[in-house]
Amino acid sequence: FANFVHRTLKFIEKSFDSKVPQTAIDKGMQAQIVEWYKEVGQKIESGSSKAALDTIFEFVRAANRYFDDEKPWITVREDVAACEKTLATCTLLIQNFAVLLKPFLPFACEAIER
Repeated sequence: FANFVHRTLKFIEKSFDSKVPQTAIDKGMQAQIVEWYKEVGQKIESGSSKAALDTIFEFVRAANRYFDDEKPWITVREDVAACEKTLATCTLLIQNFAVLLKPFLPFACEAIER
């Protein structure tokens, strides 16, 4: 999780002067976030905290794959709009991971929220 946060925020810092691009979010990833809340919520409600945490980290791995597949280090030079969309989407993912992980990592998630 920390690696995903670090890579995304460092890229935004370096390429966009620390300003999150204000653009459309990847609709597929946005829909996936809704499903993640449902899945994690069901596991927490059934008392399966370890399974919920494992599921969240599966999602973090998916987010890392999304970052890698979208190749913002290339699109920043070739298609800035695509790069902005990727980084805006990754920022949304970070925000939602902070919410999903808060029951497990409250202090780290509060720092991310700030």
